[in-house]
Amino acid sequence: MKLFRRRGSALGLVLLAVLGLIAASCAADTSDIEASADAAMSAAQGAATDAGVAIADAGAASADAAAASAEAGAATADAAAADAAAAAASADAAAALAAAEAAQAAADLAQATAEGNEAAAAAAEAALASAQAAADAAAAEASAAREEAASAQSEAQAAQAEARAAQAEADAARADAEAAQAEAASAQAEAEAALEATARPFEGVTLKFGKAPHGADEIALFETWLAPFEERTGITVEHTVVPWGDVESTYTASFAGDDPFDVTYQVSTHLTLFGDRGAFMDVLPLMSAPEYASERAHFIDSAIDASLYQGKLYGVPIIIGSTVMFVNLDLLEQAGVSEIPSTTDELIAAAQAVEANTDAIGFHVPMTTVDFNWYFNLQNVHNFGGDIVSDDYTSATIDSEAVRAATQFGADLICTHGVQPPIGQYNREEGISLFKGGQLAMLLDEPLRVTAFEDEGLPFDWDIAPPVGAPDGTQTMFSTTGHWSVAAESSNPEAAWELAKFLSSAEFMTAYNEVYGWISPRDDITTFLGNEKLQRNLEWVLASWDGLVTHPNIAQILDEYGQALEAAASCEVSVDDALSEAQARAAEILERG
Repeated sequence: MKLFRRRGSALGLVLLAVLGLIAASCAADTSDIEASADAAMSAAQGAATDAGVAIADAGAASADAAAASAEAGAATADAAAADAAAAAASADAAAALAAAEAAQAAADLAQATAEGNEAAAAAAEAALASAQAAADAAAAEASAAREEAASAQSEAQAAQAEARAAQAEADAARADAEAAQAEAASAQAEAEAALEATARPFEGVTLKFGKAPHGADEIALFETWLAPFEERTGITVEHTVVPWGDVESTYTASFAGDDPFDVTYQVSTHLTLFGDRGAFMDVLPLMSAPEYASERAHFIDSAIDASLYQGKLYGVPIIIGSTVMFVNLDLLEQAGVSEIPSTTDELIAAAQAVEANTDAIGFHVPMTTVDFNWYFNLQNVHNFGGDIVSDDYTSATIDSEAVRAATQFGADLICTHGVQPPIGQYNREEGISLFKGGQLAMLLDEPLRVTAFEDEGLPFDWDIAPPVGAPDGTQTMFSTTGHWSVAAESSNPEAAWELAKFLSSAEFMTAYNEVYGWISPRDDITTFLGNEKLQRNLEWVLASWDGLVTHPNIAQILDEYGQALEAAASCEVSVDDALSEAQARAAEILERG
């Protein structure tokens, strides 16, 4: 497959620069209904009070520990004082004994002197001197012991005072902790009351939700996806599947009545058509509100800019579509085709080889207005260097050379080369069935088929590629964008906006894209979920997206081109005549405004 080049519109350049954030992003954020400001403040106050309780409890515990330590110190000091007092008493006893012995020695000396016994007197005198010295020493030790005992007693008294102070601090800290616990209980009660007041804020509200389906399983899937939203908000969502072919008529009738759909899915073809008629609320102020800022930051600016009309945004952009070519690699190999075609000339040659060497059909792309043929073929117009309307939407360009070349290519697949079945033989769904059955080599359709084909386990080797480019190699990816729109006349506008926000959230869009593989205009969710094929499609879109800018008349102009393309592909009307008639009708549409 050759590398491809983008057409390079200014919108595409801005989109692609910012869209690069998507590939590296994924998220699993929730979209719970936010509490009111009072409830949030109460909850915050409750949390702060809880923290205060924890701090107070910690302070009380610390104070208790300090008191216990002080009491232990006091006990130790008391024991030391008692020991010192005992030592002082012992020293006093020793001093008394020494004094008694000195007195006895003095008495002995006096007796010996009186008797005139000089020897005994000398011995008694010596004993007296020794006893007196011992008595003096004992008296000194007793005095020191008493001083030490007095000091120990003072320390014990100080320790006891410190213990009493520590206990007082512990009692105060415990009182603070009890007060904080009481305050926390009160704050918790207030927070619970506030949250209860905002729980299920739309209890009893029923919203009408309309959407054209991207799959036959959407009713069941939306029932699952919407269940948590309905539980959180109290809203009941009545989901109506609007067939694609009935979109304009169904919504025209709904928005003209007194009870319109509250929220609808709108592609860029009809977004501004109905919005300009006053059917939709301008959601730009809501998306720009401070309370939505964190969500708005995840929407790429280029996707929003492409959906603006005269400064108003009539829906929240939520998906960027694309088309891809599904290729039966086994059939190409049987036909001797070694590479997937990447240009119109290569596609014709490959399809002819398949038709000549196998029993299969070469190529199929929707070519009727019923199957929205313009959606699957407008990239050819861009690849050939043109468009069906001027950039400022003041003039139709359906009869331009680029549109003529692209339309001729589509018609020639059927009328000249015979590599696509005639119009009316197979519709879009039947073409898909042909591919799944191994009877079609190449099919142009949407990437939502990727996961479906993988789940079904097709019995052949297959792959995807970008839609083929022009002969010069210019290769772009065309698509519309999808939006959630809120009815201007909704009887419950706040609840309707709540639903639109949920449907635009990362929570919902991640689940939705997991099934359908669309490109998201949010930068916080992935769209390929590990699927290698969808990863490549994302890269192709990032490199060459050239999508549709919304305008009130664009659906009508696209329909005119679709009719011209179908007429030319019928092989009964020339390309020039078909485009000339469409050009005249488109010019009238723009002139009427």
